[in-house]
Amino acid sequence: YNELFRNNKRSTLIELHSLFITPVFSVNFTTGDYGDLIKAVREVQKEDPKGIQKTNQGGWHSRDDLHEDKRFGVIKADIIHYCIEALDHLRVEDHCEPELTGMWAMINGPGTYNKLHSHPHNYLSGAFYLQVPENSGKLTFHNPRPQSEVLAPPMKTDQSIHLAPRVGWQPKVKDLLIFPAWLNHEVEINNSKEDRIMLSFNAKIQRKLN
Repeated sequence: YNELFRNNKRSTLIELHSLFITPVFSVNFTTGDYGDLIKAVREVQKEDPKGIQKTNQGGWHSRDDLHEDKRFGVIKADIIHYCIEALDHLRVEDHCEPELTGMWAMINGPGTYNKLHSHPHNYLSGAFYLQVPENSGKLTFHNPRPQSEVLAPPMKTDQSIHLAPRVGWQPKVKDLLIFPAWLNHEVEINNSKEDRIMLSFNAKIQRKLN
C-alpha cells in the first residue's frame, strides 16, 4: 500500500511505502440465515448459565469447545474455508492447513466489555457476529509496536489507519473477521440496551494428512 503526498511549498511528491502490514481479513455473509446459531448459543447458555471467566468483564462466555458441537458444524466449515483463503493470501505453503483449536460464544449485555488481550499458541483468531445492536461496541485493534508511541506527537484527526495507534472496527451482523492471534484487541463497552452476540475462534497450522 502506497500513498502520495504533495508538498504545497514544492512541486514534488513524497511517496509513503507501508511495510510490514498487520493482516486483518473480513467478509460479510450476505446470504444465509444464521438465526439457528443464535438459538444454539442461547441453548448452550441455558445448559451452562454461569459460563467461564476470561477477558469478559460481565457478560457471558461459553465453554471453548463449540467447534466440536454439531449445532455449530456449518459455521465451523465456513470459518475453516475462509481461514484457508487467509493462509493463501499470507502465502503459507500448500501442505499446511488450519485446524480450529477452540470456538466459543460471547453474549455481552448492556454495560459489559472485554479487556485488552491476544490469543497465544495459535496462528489465527477471529470472530463471527450474530447480533450487533447499534452502539454495542467496536472491536479495537492495538498497534503491535508499542515502542512507536514512546515519543508520539499530537496527531490530526484524519490519521490513516495505516499509521494509527489503535483502529476500531464496527462489526455488522454476519461479519466474519480473521486476524493474527498475536494481535492485541479489546471489545468496547456495550452502550446499547440489547445483547451483542458473537462467536470467536482460534486456529493453528497443521500439515495436511494427505
